[in-house]
Amino acid sequence: MKTLLRQAWDWLALEPHQRRGLRALQVCLGFMLLFRASTEGRFASYLWGPRGIGEGSSIDFLSAPVARLADRVYTVDVGPMALVLLLGGAAICLIFGWSTRIATAVALLSSLMLASRLPELGDGGDNVARLVLTYMLFALPAHKVPKRGSLEVWLHNIAMLAIGLQIGVLYLTSGFLKATGDKWSNGTALYLVSQVEWFSHPAMRQLFHNPYLTTLASYTTLFYQLWFPVAVLTRLRLPFLAFGLFLHVGIAGFMGLICFSLAMMGLELFLVTDKEYTWLAGGWERLRSEVRERLRVPEPTAVLFIDGFCSYCRLTGETLRRLDWRGRLEVVSFREDDRFRRLGLSAEALELRMHLVEPRSGRVFAGFDAVEALALRMLSLWPLLPLLWLARASGQGQRLYDFLASRRLIVPDARACGEGACAVPARAAAEER
Repeated sequence: MKTLLRQAWDWLALEPHQRRGLRALQVCLGFMLLFRASTEGRFASYLWGPRGIGEGSSIDFLSAPVARLADRVYTVDVGPMALVLLLGGAAICLIFGWSTRIATAVALLSSLMLASRLPELGDGGDNVARLVLTYMLFALPAHKVPKRGSLEVWLHNIAMLAIGLQIGVLYLTSGFLKATGDKWSNGTALYLVSQVEWFSHPAMRQLFHNPYLTTLASYTTLFYQLWFPVAVLTRLRLPFLAFGLFLHVGIAGFMGLICFSLAMMGLELFLVTDKEYTWLAGGWERLRSEVRERLRVPEPTAVLFIDGFCSYCRLTGETLRRLDWRGRLEVVSFREDDRFRRLGLSAEALELRMHLVEPRSGRVFAGFDAVEALALRMLSLWPLLPLLWLARASGQGQRLYDFLASRRLIVPDARACGEGACAVPARAAAEER
């Protein structure tokens, strides 16, 4: 018993847990709140304003004197809009991990005030989001490295434990309520929901006319929720969480419950442990490497000659290397590689324009033609093709390229010049003359 208590204390007090799961939860809740702010903000005055349909008060969660002061926000049209802007700003901070503790407090307060003014507008996702935001007030900020064994580590882990228990209670309660209802126990619940126009996509109505599909989907959902609190404590955690993500993506798509689905997906991603996130990230990286290796051609099929003395050119070349996921392009500086001479190119021409060479076919593209050829050969650059074709049709493509190329900054690198001083580039010499 003492050993068990000691392990529990060490888990709570020594190291912060669920840092990656917490970030996933913050991102999902941020997108949920941002969705609400962006879709409902235009109707702020109608929903919560002095002449709006909302008539509630903040007295449900604030003392009477403070509530009377807070309710003054609803007496002017700009007040509800300010609350919505605060909610949207806090949501963006949660998504990007900026001042997450302050953003959590602002998001919680603004969402509570809006919900108290018009409680009929929310759904189950809003309720659980506010509960989780309350726990997150005690969580460590996203990028903070805490002192081992400090009080804030202890509070963080207590908050993480509270969120986990809340998820278990949520699923267990929902499962038992469904199990005690006639519609779920006889397998017709999803059919009835699919026929309600407010909560269903037209395709869903026709899909659930199939009695076998309806019965299977209803019992699967019921089984999933009842067994969820037990399954997440076993090796079945990841498969159960993956199924939950799939389930709530379907709810968002077929029923339109975007906020509810985002909140639940965040809670499911929260339950993935830090070790499992590391393992999943490693597996994804190995898969990417294997796919890229299988798709990679034996040798580059094109060589792009750039000016290594130009920092902008080097940055462009490095970006093209990253975008060339098939490894078909070799980017070299003509200052350091003299293969261009064997291909019949001159250093003077390469100083003026970059050149793309296909050694097998012997084709050479220079300047704007090289940019267009790269866009045609690299899938990641296809979105630029309409702009490039427009520049070609207007006759301004090569002019624009030469205009930009003539104004690039050339800084010679003494290491690439061999012994002695670097020669003056041909372009600079010509301008000097």
